[in-house]
Amino acid sequence: IVTENVHDKEIDEWTEHKNIELCAVAESILKHKAYDIQQLQRQCQTCRPLIDYLTDGSLPADETLARKTVLESAVYTLHCGVLYHLQEPRKKRKDLVTPVVRQIVIPDQLKSTVLDGVHTKNGHPGFTKTYLLLKSFAFWKNCYSDCYNFVKSCMTCMEVKQSPGQPASLCPF
Repeated sequence: IVTENVHDKEIDEWTEHKNIELCAVAESILKHKAYDIQQLQRQCQTCRPLIDYLTDGSLPADETLARKTVLESAVYTLHCGVLYHLQEPRKKRKDLVTPVVRQIVIPDQLKSTVLDGVHTKNGHPGFTKTYLLLKSFAFWKNCYSDCYNFVKSCMTCMEVKQSPGQPASLCPF
């Protein structure tokens, strides 16, 4: 279980403040190298069955995968040929303000690029803040654990950030 001593109100304020920068971050990550998201999603083994089902109703030959695709398709949509995940807010009354968050589905090839971009371009925040930024615009299966492992293994964070329970190092005058 991952826990951090950050209050929900502080997290909400931080993410609201960062939402202004979020669109710029998402664009710079995904458009910096002119990624063709539609093409990469169609090549991705995870996205392909959903795109095919939402486009023309075709299902995979494997019966288990076909059932899974039909069930999952309720929370996915295609917009201009790009696959999005539709997430309903979990907090009370937040669904009155933001009924559904549309998250772009990140293909397998771009997961590490997006994680690195979100974590690095926002000043190497901890896991919670990185994950909240990421889930506000992007989605993939196991995003939570991938984000946790990425932040834990970030070399810059390991070098700079202080370990809990260790006193701060003193610098001589």
